[in-house]
Amino acid sequence: VFVRELHKGEKIVLGSNFTAQNSVNYFAAAVKKPQEITEEPVITTTLPAVTTEAPVTTLPEQTATLPAAETTYTTAAETTAPVSCLPGDVDLSGEVDVSDAVLLAQFAVGDKGANVREQGLVNADVTHDSRADMQDVLLIVRYIAGFIGELT
Repeated sequence: VFVRELHKGEKIVLGSNFTAQNSVNYFAAAVKKPQEITEEPVITTTLPAVTTEAPVTTLPEQTATLPAAETTYTTAAETTAPVSCLPGDVDLSGEVDVSDAVLLAQFAVGDKGANVREQGLVNADVTHDSRADMQDVLLIVRYIAGFIGELT
């Protein structure tokens, strides 16, 4: 898998890939670069106000657990989005498209620039073998191309 960042108007010339003399086999995909998430999830909770006549020296420790659907991420653009639990949605965009296959392929070959969140890896495992690898990429591409009806 080769990935290259292009700018509007740039062209790429594809040469021989050492197959038959007049035959070339390539799969190329162009995707808009997804917006990067720059901060970890932010979970906030408000503790109830304590009123008393006597001075308070300590408060009991309190914890809050929020369901995953309410987890939000803060991005550089100061927007929040719910975490997607959609099979095949590796980039957590809310839909399965070629950018998911490209991101997972980058991750599977060890590209250090492929930032995949924990939920993205869960979504990526469409073969249900507890791994996010090229087999999952292939199944996602088959889904995008319409060869299979759904990812579960």
